[in-house]
Amino acid sequence: MTLNNRFSLVSLLAVCTLQMAATEYTVKIKNDYLIFPVSHERERSRLTLECEGMEPLPIDIRITDGTPDYLTFKDVSAFKGKSIKIKADDSVKGLKAITQSDNLPDNESIYKEANRPQYHFTTRRGWINDPNGLIYHNGEYHLFYQHNPYERDWGNMHWGHAVSPDLVH
Repeated sequence: MTLNNRFSLVSLLAVCTLQMAATEYTVKIKNDYLIFPVSHERERSRLTLECEGMEPLPIDIRITDGTPDYLTFKDVSAFKGKSIKIKADDSVKGLKAITQSDNLPDNESIYKEANRPQYHFTTRRGWINDPNGLIYHNGEYHLFYQHNPYERDWGNMHWGHAVSPDLVH
């Protein structure tokens, strides 16, 4: 093997190692929430959260390492003390911008934003679809809906459930 070939092989291995480091990140869970910085100037990437005792969770999200448009979250309180591996399907610079907190991001301003409806049901964060069911049972109204808790656009379908005694509170 010539010196050029050895240099090329070493360069290739270094690039592959850097790419692997950029697309996989392991964090020990110490707090209740993983906080994701989201920017709609970025394209969506697929993140997968993996942890012992949890099914792998794919999340399509516009993660950023720059200034986010907003912060969103995933409750990981059930996994405190364990390590979660965060994998990306491509080179995402924002993986290390994911932080942890015991408080929801922007908790003081949630439900007080300028354009948030005050007399209609809304979720803390994310996109919400039309209600899929309103049921009255044992003195409470139950509202079921689909939503994306990670972005303001369609995707990452989750079922949501809200409960109210009077459809106002």
